[in-house]
Amino acid sequence: MPTDVERRSPDRHSPEVLLLAGAVGASDDPFWLSLAANLLERGVYFVCDEQQDLPVEWPADLSGLRAILVSADAWAALWRSGAEARARVEAFLRGGGYLQVVAPPAGAAGLDGYYRNVLYDVDNQHRVMTLLGRAPKLGLFPAGLRQRQESRSAAALLAPIRRQLLAYLARPRPFNEYQLHWGKTAAALAARGDEEVAAAYAAFIRGVFDGPYRPRHHDHLGALFGAAWLARERNDHSALEAARGPLDAYLRGGLRVDGVHAGSTTWDEQPRVLNEPAAPEAAAGAFPHPGAGRMLWTETLHMQAGPLAAFARAAGDTRYLDEALRLAEALRAGLIRPDGLFMHAGEDGRARGGAWGRGQTHALYGLLYILEELPPGHPAHPVLVRVLDDVGRALRRYQDADTGLWRNLVPHPDARVESSATCGIVVVYAHCVRAGWLPRADYLKMLQRAWRGLRWMYWRGGLGAQCRGSFIAPDAAYYLGRPQGWAWVPQFAQALRDMSAIEQTDPRRAS
Repeated sequence: MPTDVERRSPDRHSPEVLLLAGAVGASDDPFWLSLAANLLERGVYFVCDEQQDLPVEWPADLSGLRAILVSADAWAALWRSGAEARARVEAFLRGGGYLQVVAPPAGAAGLDGYYRNVLYDVDNQHRVMTLLGRAPKLGLFPAGLRQRQESRSAAALLAPIRRQLLAYLARPRPFNEYQLHWGKTAAALAARGDEEVAAAYAAFIRGVFDGPYRPRHHDHLGALFGAAWLARERNDHSALEAARGPLDAYLRGGLRVDGVHAGSTTWDEQPRVLNEPAAPEAAAGAFPHPGAGRMLWTETLHMQAGPLAAFARAAGDTRYLDEALRLAEALRAGLIRPDGLFMHAGEDGRARGGAWGRGQTHALYGLLYILEELPPGHPAHPVLVRVLDDVGRALRRYQDADTGLWRNLVPHPDARVESSATCGIVVVYAHCVRAGWLPRADYLKMLQRAWRGLRWMYWRGGLGAQCRGSFIAPDAAYYLGRPQGWAWVPQFAQALRDMSAIEQTDPRRAS
């Protein structure tokens, strides 16, 4: 039986929308990435070449197009190009075509990158909604778009991610969560024999720890995975030894909830109202932040537990693994809802935040990363696998029938579909199926549908339909209103690795 998308989508094989930025290189401008992402999220077929570059010149033939979104510069160039070109556009408009001259919001370029992208996403969401209202005959996920997005080879999908990975590894960065995300990707490629990536990652980790290391919250622990990798794969224990003392200090001084490290340490690393300067005592790390309360949230399991487990294995010290397992147990006991999903956070046993999509994957990544580091026969293994299976069964009930993606607020039918959560679900469950920890028959169809949806959202090495991020909120409205756009998702390379292996060994390979 055809899905709702297939019923409302004509069998169109040509793009219906022209995005004309009018400048070489504009395809990688954050504004145009956001606009392309918002169109892909809603299944609008727009013109691009095999490398996913947007056109920079007006085409000679506008037939078949239903809408044009054009930069002010390209619009001005049209009026300089002569009467014949202008006549083509006038004929397009007389025939019912829709045209909008677009530009980034005033002042956006001066904002910090995160807030600039949030503004672009909100602006482009409105723009695309206007487009769909003014050009209602656009096909949603037409055959041509599906074929174009799904036909890209594994090599073509991986190449931009690999280039960005090497660029990221070219210089040490401040300690942050992406040292875990890119590090896991680097390790995955190195394990497949990519020696250039392996050498770059080794040099990166050495550079990261060639200086003081003072982790203050869970985002700062991502580099520990690299230190462990360097010790195991390169027999270089320098980063491991450099990290051990600061890590021990972090664990001793951290804020704890019922004996579980809550992922942060002192006042000076917590958000302050109106950038209030830290007191001298706070700068010295004397005071815990009183607003931290007794909250646990899923991000901590992802960013803290996985690196601790890797560090434990490389260092041969079970204290760090025990710390990771205590955190996993606290989230299992306190954050799983009656429907089987993770709530985003909890405080004193009360739910804080909804069943945020990426919140699910923060927890799932953490569980997977612990499993990867457990010694054979460890008693925690079946317990963690059971949690993954229980959450996976809950997730299957909420997978979007049309796209295969999950929603930003997973059980809410009006929430937007979201790609970073879907990517995490694919990474975790594909790995578990390949490892034999979960039944292939139970998860294959779910994974194949999700992988198809991710390929629909793939654009220039990143993914559209990606939530910009969420703090913890008491109601659904906050999560439903989060802006979405384009961003790098390094873990896509891990999903590609495992899904390629699964589909190669499945007689019913996904088309």
